[in-house]
Amino acid sequence: MTIISRDDLFDEILYTIAEYYEVEPEDIVSKEKKEEYKFPRLCLIYFCKIYGIPMLYVAVKINRKYTTVYRAYDKCVETRKYNVRMYNDIKNIETLLLEKLNTKYFAE
Repeated sequence: MTIISRDDLFDEILYTIAEYYEVEPEDIVSKEKKEEYKFPRLCLIYFCKIYGIPMLYVAVKINRKYTTVYRAYDKCVETRKYNVRMYNDIKNIETLLLEKLNTKYFAE
């Protein structure tokens, strides 16, 4: 059984999202409030939550308050219900992330 550290999993999620959106990982976790980092940051928070990374840990890693991160997760869950772009992005990122994780950590 392969155990992935919280740091490694966070980094895999971050780099996969950065690759998908063609932005720098540092920009996703920065304090920048540019529109181009909005969806990537929401996706990062969303995937961290569904992969079991505590929201407090995510808040520390991206220099945000815990409540801000938690509200962002709720916003992502709600937004993906009616925003086709976000829904499709999440599906595509999920596929990429699973491929990466399976190749890197679970391939024999």
